[in-house]
Amino acid sequence: MRVLWAEGGSLSPRAVQGKLSTRTLAYTTVMTVMVRLWEKGQLIREKTGRTYRYSPAYPAAEVVASNMAGLLAEMDDPRAVFAHFANGLSRDEVEALKRILADR
Repeated sequence: MRVLWAEGGSLSPRAVQGKLSTRTLAYTTVMTVMVRLWEKGQLIREKTGRTYRYSPAYPAAEVVASNMAGLLAEMDDPRAVFAHFANGLSRDEVEALKRILADR
């Protein structure tokens, strides 16, 4: 997903494989993961010639926010989670969060 978000457009599994510099993954592995993400609605797929190109169905920030909301929903004390989270924020991040909450 990070490769696709960074690209800002659609890529084939072969192109994604080529951009994965941290690991050497087989083409079939990359393709299988991308097909599964498409089946789950996380990727959009378009046929181009004999291959498919994939792009993210949702922006990265939306996916991360959704994951955070899901994790918070599982907690008995979300306030404690917020407190620990806030303690790890920089001054700039705290100010940004204050502005977002004020605009809400």
